[in-house]
Amino acid sequence: MWNQKKYINFVGFILKENHILISFPKHFYQENLENEFSKEDFQLLLATIIKAAQNGLKDLSNSQNNFPLSAFATVYNYYKQFGLYYEEKKQLKDGYYGKINWRKTIQSVTPLEYQGQWMYMPLKIEKQNPYDTFITRCMAYVINDVSQKLNFLFSIEPIEYAFNPQEFSNKGYVLNCLYDLRQTMFKDIHLQLIDALINYFKTEGNTSGDILLKIHHFDKIWEKLVHHQLKSFDQIIDDQLRFDGKHRLFEEQKTFYPDCRHPKTSDSKNHRLEIDHYFEDENRGIRYIFDSKYYKNKVGIDYKQISYYFLLKNYFEKLGNESKTQIALILPSEKEVGYTEIEFELDGNYNNQDKGLKLYHYYLPIKEAMRSYIGK
Repeated sequence: MWNQKKYINFVGFILKENHILISFPKHFYQENLENEFSKEDFQLLLATIIKAAQNGLKDLSNSQNNFPLSAFATVYNYYKQFGLYYEEKKQLKDGYYGKINWRKTIQSVTPLEYQGQWMYMPLKIEKQNPYDTFITRCMAYVINDVSQKLNFLFSIEPIEYAFNPQEFSNKGYVLNCLYDLRQTMFKDIHLQLIDALINYFKTEGNTSGDILLKIHHFDKIWEKLVHHQLKSFDQIIDDQLRFDGKHRLFEEQKTFYPDCRHPKTSDSKNHRLEIDHYFEDENRGIRYIFDSKYYKNKVGIDYKQISYYFLLKNYFEKLGNESKTQIALILPSEKEVGYTEIEFELDGNYNNQDKGLKLYHYYLPIKEAMRSYIGK
């Protein structure tokens, strides 16, 4: 509670029996407007979190979370692409049509002579028969479990597949079986599937009944959204950031070491500059130093980008790199169209050499960024 107002300090949801609390990111909805909750908005949020987790972003939540979202997404994506997991079992039968197993035919069939030629009758026909396994039943259980628990949020139909739910009542037994089966897997796609099943049952085994997914560091996801959006960045024209769809290769977490007491070594992590998004356009002679900014300062100016400019200016000049530097912060916006504001412009009375240096704020529509990130 702050100034007699209640605030939620996470992005995600809490499901308690038939009641759910959903917290969307900052600027997801416009303030002072009545916003109706929609499944599409919730699914957009979940898809964004899933992709960030699957892309290796670890620091998203705390130990209270007990909904294995990334694990479920891996299982469900496998199902959508390949269906339930089945193994193929070869079966031989007598016949005359299909793939002939000549070795088995010659070994097991006595040839008959007909008009001076030897004939093998009947032929041994090889057929691949799919059969289900414990992994098949695990997949069906996981998908149906989520469909049942979150059926009012997910557009997931339960799988019509017969299995005994009691088989999964002992999570220790289930995990031991999956660990044993993992030793028999070789393909990466199957290893990813079984690892996801293991993670799902490990998490489910620690669940008390309520379902929680609480992201306390959505700024990390915002950084990923911005980096993805910057692939289509072109340049700054007339004090406006322009995006034209070209593929820009911004570097993530570009690192510099300005403290001479702590050069580039393992103990210098607290004495270095980390730029969220860095790109040098050699054709135009411009370098861009951009930072993601999920939380905007309520008062004052964020001088971090300006300090980056001056700390790195002489460094680049000594390297013989005379490119012009432009700096900007990328912030979330609830609007449908992005826009640019000048947050700071240097007065020449304070530094005539860098007169006109500007710090831009670009307000990126957060819903657009999320849709682009997940490929919608």
